[in-house]
Amino acid sequence: MYKNSKGWITRVTGIVARDSSCLDEDTGRHPPLERDTGKESSEGNRKRGVIGVYKDGRYDIPWRCRRDMTHFRQVTRHPTGEDKWICIMGKNTYLSLEKRLVDRREIVISTSMDDNDVEVYRSIEECFDRLIDEGISRHIYVIGGNQLLQNSMQYIDDLYLTTIDTRVVGDPEELVYLDIELPWNMKLLTRDEYLDDRDDVGCVIEHYIRFTM
Repeated sequence: MYKNSKGWITRVTGIVARDSSCLDEDTGRHPPLERDTGKESSEGNRKRGVIGVYKDGRYDIPWRCRRDMTHFRQVTRHPTGEDKWICIMGKNTYLSLEKRLVDRREIVISTSMDDNDVEVYRSIEECFDRLIDEGISRHIYVIGGNQLLQNSMQYIDDLYLTTIDTRVVGDPEELVYLDIELPWNMKLLTRDEYLDDRDDVGCVIEHYIRFTM
C-alpha cells in the first residue's frame, strides 16, 4: 500500500524466484525470510537463496522453469489482455528479459537508464505518484531485482516466492543473493509444491500476504 496527498495505491504485489541453496539440510524445508543470525557473507546469504548471476556487466537468471514462468504470466497478466497490468523492475532485470512482457506495462526504476523505448522513473515512490495521477491503484507488480524489492517491501501487500529445485554454483562474487525480510505481519497463505519430471524442473511456490489489524 502506498499513499500520497492525492490518493492511494491499494495493492502492490512482489514476485521473486530463488534457487534451492536455501534448503535446510536437516528439515528439508525452505527457511522463512528472516534476518540472518551472524553467519558469514556467502554462506549466510545462501539461507535466502540465489536469484541471479551478474557477470561481465550483465544480469542473468540461470534456470528455466516453465511452471514458474506460467505462474508469473497468470499472476501479472490480465486474463484477456484487454488491460495492461503494471510490472515494475530494476534496470538489470529489464535488460535480462529475453523478450518484452506481452500485454503488460513495463516500468523501470533506475537513476542511470536513458531509454526512450521504456518508461523510466528514478524511484519507486515517483512511479507510484505517477500511477496515482493516472487513477491506477491495483494490479501493480514489483518483479525485481533484489535492491528494488528491498526498497519496496514497506509497500508490498503480498509476495509470491518461488524456490526452484536447482542449486546455482559459481563465483560468490558473481552470484546475486536474495536479501529481503518479510514484515512481521506478512504470513504464509498458500504453498504449492511441484516435483521434478522429465519435462521441467521442480519448484515450490509460496504466497505470503500482509495481514492488517
